[in-house]
Amino acid sequence: MTLTHSCNTPWADNWLVDTGDEPPLHHGLSPFGKTVLEEMNRLGMIVDLAHVSKETMKVVLNLSKAPVIFSHSSAYRLCPHYRNVPDDVLKMVVSAGARPRAGRGPAGGPQSSGLPLPQASTGSLVMINFYNAYVTCGNTATLADVA
Repeated sequence: MTLTHSCNTPWADNWLVDTGDEPPLHHGLSPFGKTVLEEMNRLGMIVDLAHVSKETMKVVLNLSKAPVIFSHSSAYRLCPHYRNVPDDVLKMVVSAGARPRAGRGPAGGPQSSGLPLPQASTGSLVMINFYNAYVTCGNTATLADVA
């Protein structure tokens, strides 16, 4: 379950906080958000960080007792879009034992093969978005752009 989409929730800040289009309400997670995270971990639910703010990503990665997923995000370094994951957050994910895989873009976006990227370990999952606007900030993107 994603903690936000394109609006803040009573428990988490969304990615528009990073653009300045919305003010931060919780600077990551509210106290209730921490309870939501604990309950999701207890129930075995996957926490999706695809639409959350950078601060929310960091708070969740520091508090979660279970792996998380970025279901459709790419690396900010490849394409500086606010929906993408910055290097410092990717390093947090990798240190927890990430397992990057190629993902899919939104409806109408290019589809991937679902092939694993050339890193393997256990833990959180970063799904590389093959929606061109978020991969290379250009008109075309392939697995070679992110592998």
